[in-house]
Amino acid sequence: MGDTHGNKNYLVRCLLSTDLFELNSANDELTWASNIDRGRDFEVVILGDAVDRGSLSRDNVILLKKLKDDPDWGSRLVFLMGNHES
Repeated sequence: MGDTHGNKNYLVRCLLSTDLFELNSANDELTWASNIDRGRDFEVVILGDAVDRGSLSRDNVILLKKLKDDPDWGSRLVFLMGNHES
Protein backbone atom coordinates (compact mmCIF):
# COMPACT_ATOMS: atom_id res chain seq x y z
CA MET A 1 0.00 0.00 0.00
CA GLY A 2 1.20 3.51 -0.55
CA ASP A 3 0.48 7.15 -1.10
CA THR A 4 -1.43 7.74 2.11
CA HIS A 5 -0.07 11.31 2.05
CA GLY A 6 -0.62 12.11 5.72
CA ASN A 7 -4.15 10.71 5.80
CA LYS A 8 -4.03 8.57 8.94
CA ASN A 9 -7.60 7.35 8.52
CA TYR A 10 -6.74 5.99 5.07
CA LEU A 11 -3.53 4.36 6.35
CA VAL A 12 -5.37 2.66 9.22
CA ARG A 13 -8.16 1.43 6.93
CA CYS A 14 -5.60 0.01 4.48
CA LEU A 15 -3.74 -1.80 7.25
CA LEU A 16 -6.97 -3.18 8.74
CA SER A 17 -7.99 -4.54 5.33
CA THR A 18 -5.07 -6.99 5.49
CA ASP A 19 -6.51 -8.78 8.56
CA LEU A 20 -3.01 -8.55 10.06
CA PHE A 21 -3.91 -5.65 12.34
CA GLU A 22 -6.59 -4.88 14.88
CA LEU A 23 -7.96 -1.74 16.44
CA ASN A 24 -8.18 -1.70 20.21
CA SER A 25 -11.66 -0.34 20.95
CA ALA A 26 -10.60 0.96 24.38
CA ASN A 27 -7.94 3.36 23.11
CA ASP A 28 -8.25 3.34 19.29
CA GLU A 29 -4.69 2.01 19.03
CA LEU A 30 -3.76 -0.01 15.96
CA THR A 31 -1.63 -3.09 16.70
CA TRP A 32 -0.63 -6.29 15.00
CA ALA A 33 -3.48 -8.80 15.23
CA SER A 34 -3.29 -11.21 18.12
CA ASN A 35 -4.41 -14.17 16.00
CA ILE A 36 -1.75 -14.17 13.25
CA ASP A 37 -0.65 -17.70 12.42
CA ARG A 38 3.06 -17.99 13.30
CA GLY A 39 3.60 -20.18 10.24
CA ARG A 40 2.08 -17.66 7.85
CA ASP A 41 4.49 -16.20 5.30
CA PHE A 42 3.75 -12.54 4.56
CA GLU A 43 5.14 -9.04 4.28
CA VAL A 44 3.33 -5.74 4.54
CA VAL A 45 4.96 -3.27 2.16
CA ILE A 46 4.41 0.47 2.50
CA LEU A 47 5.27 1.97 -0.88
CA GLY A 48 6.19 5.39 0.45
CA ASP A 49 4.57 8.81 0.50
CA ALA A 50 3.10 8.33 3.96
CA VAL A 51 3.74 12.05 4.48
CA ASP A 52 2.80 15.12 2.45
CA ARG A 53 -0.55 16.80 2.02
CA GLY A 54 -2.50 15.49 4.99
CA SER A 55 -2.44 17.08 8.39
CA LEU A 56 -1.47 13.83 10.14
CA SER A 57 1.81 13.05 8.38
CA ARG A 58 3.65 12.90 11.70
CA ASP A 59 1.02 10.52 13.10
CA ASN A 60 1.46 8.23 10.08
CA VAL A 61 5.21 8.01 10.69
CA ILE A 62 4.76 7.41 14.42
CA LEU A 63 2.23 4.63 13.75
CA LEU A 64 4.44 2.91 11.18
CA LYS A 65 7.49 3.18 13.47
CA LYS A 66 5.52 1.66 16.36
CA LEU A 67 4.41 -1.25 14.15
CA LYS A 68 7.96 -1.69 12.80
CA ASP A 69 9.36 -1.79 16.36
CA ASP A 70 7.12 -4.71 17.36
CA PRO A 71 9.44 -7.54 18.46
CA ASP A 72 7.26 -10.31 17.00
CA TRP A 73 6.03 -8.92 13.70
CA GLY A 74 7.94 -5.70 13.00
CA SER A 75 10.37 -7.42 10.67
CA ARG A 76 7.41 -8.22 8.40
CA LEU A 77 6.75 -4.50 7.78
CA VAL A 78 8.79 -3.01 4.94
CA PHE A 79 8.75 0.73 4.35
CA LEU A 80 10.04 2.10 1.07
CA MET A 81 10.91 5.77 1.01
CA GLY A 82 8.92 7.82 -1.47
CA ASN A 83 9.74 11.18 -2.97
CA HIS A 84 7.85 13.01 -0.19
CA GLU A 85 9.90 11.32 2.53
CA SER A 86 13.15 12.29 0.83
